[in-house]
Amino acid sequence: MLSGALTPALLVTLTPADLAADDVRKARQVMAAADMESRRTDWVEEHREKIQESIGLDPTNVWQYDEDDESVDSIG
Repeated sequence: MLSGALTPALLVTLTPADLAADDVRKARQVMAAADMESRRTDWVEEHREKIQESIGLDPTNVWQYDEDDESVDSIG
């Protein structure tokens, strides 16, 4: 306000987000992105390879279940 870049009328209309310092604004954006990522319903599918690697499994070694396999039907 002292330099004239911000008028009193504008100051009272700004939100806390508008008034936040750049580092605080960036931190809030990172937190919002992480929050949105955590709410995804396909999160497990999206991160399956990372999860498997973190527990010591090879994500390229995948067993495919064939629903039309008659040997599976004869077991049950």
